[in-house]
Amino acid sequence: GAEPHLFGGPVTALTAVLADEHSMFRVGLARLLQSQGILTLGETHSAETTFGLVGRYHPHLAIISLSLADQSGLEVIDLLRKAHPNMALLAMSSSHSELARQSALRAGANLLVSKTQDLQQLVQAIRHLAEPPRPGLQRRKGRYVSLRQIRILRALTSGHTNEEIAHHLNFSRSTIKAELRSLFETFATQDRSQLVSKAAFLGLIGN
Repeated sequence: GAEPHLFGGPVTALTAVLADEHSMFRVGLARLLQSQGILTLGETHSAETTFGLVGRYHPHLAIISLSLADQSGLEVIDLLRKAHPNMALLAMSSSHSELARQSALRAGANLLVSKTQDLQQLVQAIRHLAEPPRPGLQRRKGRYVSLRQIRILRALTSGHTNEEIAHHLNFSRSTIKAELRSLFETFATQDRSQLVSKAAFLGLIGN
């Protein structure tokens, strides 16, 4: 594969791969980044393509929406962090909730930004993250949604029963029950459909 571009090497522009479920948002952000000297080498709406783009281009930075269409952005961040421990990872969410922030940091993101932020602020955050020295992962103690819980939430969106979810995800039914109890507590609800809509509202899973 291509060698990663080193800072101060022949390529001075910062490079990024961008994954977001909305094509208009991707195009707008890529244009804005380019105007700031950050080159988007590839953009996509899917998790699968994200891995391919990162593997091919070795960007300085991957910008990942938490609510991708085909897989949770948290899972994508987790896998990218394991495969590319030194790459800057920026998570984007439709909300600026502390729960989304903690969940993104725990999955391995360096930073979470809200898509509702002013775009210039967003670019500043991206530039700050892409240029060394990079801010470290700051995980405070706080509530967060785990990758296992994200998988359960995604299964709930399809209306599966506990038994079906347990079978589908290869967990025991008692694990599913315990994780659901924890999710009900985290989201302060006892209703499954509310659970899903709250998680989607916070941008933790796709709508």
